[in-house]
Amino acid sequence: MNGIRTFAVLTGDLEGSSRFKGKLRDELLSRIKDCFRTVEKLLPPETVVSGFEIYRGDSFQCVLACAEDSLLAAIALRCCLIAEEGFGDRLDARVSIGIGSIDFLPASGRGAEGDGEAFRNSGTMIESMKKLKSKTRITTPWPAVDKDLEVMCALFDALSERWSPEQAQAVLGRMHGWTQETIATRHSISQSAVNQRLKLAGGAAVEKYLEYYRNLLKEKISEGQDMTEERTE
Repeated sequence: MNGIRTFAVLTGDLEGSSRFKGKLRDELLSRIKDCFRTVEKLLPPETVVSGFEIYRGDSFQCVLACAEDSLLAAIALRCCLIAEEGFGDRLDARVSIGIGSIDFLPASGRGAEGDGEAFRNSGTMIESMKKLKSKTRITTPWPAVDKDLEVMCALFDALSERWSPEQAQAVLGRMHGWTQETIATRHSISQSAVNQRLKLAGGAAVEKYLEYYRNLLKEKISEGQDMTEERTE
């Protein structure tokens, strides 16, 4: 891993997609693609190596050059889905984040055709998440880090499982960097209503989680780069 560029691969699948048929499924796919665009706009353009793409009907994948942004992307996507209304049932997805190197990415940019450590870390875990009943999992090249993140993902899953569409909207707004006043204006509600939604959703805890994750990955990636430089001097 040392000295090799670190990527993040997000692999996921939509929960219970088989229940949507005909025109409702067409509408669902349209909304999902809107969610993909929303998430990608949250990220710096240079971060998105291969944007979200759907394969096998209800599965999706994307590749990010900045691994530190991967949890932000995963949580933002789940926020977008949970916030969607008009389908009768709550929308949500399982998202597996794989951190590591990439050996191959086709010139077409299709992430689903790529290979490497990040792809394997992401793809292997998504297969077991349904049995584990987990929504978010992270696999890195560092086993000790994986153990800590497994606990954090479980706690976050328990928290986000209770989110209402309105609470998910509020959390997503904060991920955009909007103030409570801005969120209130965009959704035609009071600032106090936004404050209450964020409290119930654990918005402050989510922001700390994202900050911790970003700093942790920066530190681990930097350690690998420093070790490589020392060996080449």
